[in-house]
Amino acid sequence: MNEQHELVKTEPRPIPMGKYGVQLSTLEDAFRFAKAVCLSGFAPKGIDRPESVLIAVQLGAEVGMTPMASLQSIAVINGRPAIYGDAALALVRASGELERYQQALSGDGDARKATVTVKRRGQDEIVSEFSVGDAKRAKLYGKPGPWSEYTDRMLLFRARGFALRDGFGDILKGLRTVEEAGDIIDVTPAAAAPLPPSARLARSVQPPAAEAGGEGAPAPADQAPPAPEAAAPARRRISDASVHGALHKIGLTLPEAMDYWRATGVCPATAMTLAAVPSQAKAALVDDWAAFNEAYASWIKADEDPDPAVGQAAGAGVAEEA
Repeated sequence: MNEQHELVKTEPRPIPMGKYGVQLSTLEDAFRFAKAVCLSGFAPKGIDRPESVLIAVQLGAEVGMTPMASLQSIAVINGRPAIYGDAALALVRASGELERYQQALSGDGDARKATVTVKRRGQDEIVSEFSVGDAKRAKLYGKPGPWSEYTDRMLLFRARGFALRDGFGDILKGLRTVEEAGDIIDVTPAAAAPLPPSARLARSVQPPAAEAGGEGAPAPADQAPPAPEAAAPARRRISDASVHGALHKIGLTLPEAMDYWRATGVCPATAMTLAAVPSQAKAALVDDWAAFNEAYASWIKADEDPDPAVGQAAGAGVAEEA
């Protein structure tokens, strides 16, 4: 007896809608939602792949946020998730554990400070302060971006983040605030001798001696051995906030910078996010935005015909980073 089996196409089951929008009850539901977010263009920078959106939604759910609130309130800084300061306060208030919250700004000069007082039910109050003097010691004061343009606000966010993390760490699940995490650089670079501005951008992505022709390779007979250079600064990870601040300083948008980086070989031609840019190039921008601006201006003036020397140096930097 011959049996015939007919293939039946199955449609994805509908995702229910509730008072607060979609109700993601399965991993498949969450991934379908993540793909829809990416296709819609609503995915924030740095969380622009379905897998990244899914993880952000999961993290938000663990602290009690809806999917879209998670995408608006969570950022990835130096490879670690963080939450915006306003969202952290909102979560603590929604928990019902916050008995009192007060914030104030006072003083002038280095004594200018933000003071945040929080009291959790059944516990003593916590007072957290952060001053201009503190910001200077942490080398934050005067940095391009929010620390230059909204100093009082940044003082407040830093004091608030400390107070909320100290008193409500269980509610925030140990998340730092974005405003704090964005100022953290994992490794402090070693001191290096200053270089001429025209050489700084290319110097930051030069390959090591072994890649540039092999360690100990003999110099041509008619060419004197080059003078020893200062040790290259240690590699470090640059936060997205630092890169955006440096770009803002020279009046560039991230898409414009990415166009330049792609054209000169600093990052792959298909790159769409800062994650693809080598740390050497990021450091060159953050540490010497004037040199980057000079190189970018030269590229524009050359009718988008990048300097081959810059392209070769940048390509070598990508090889080292890989």
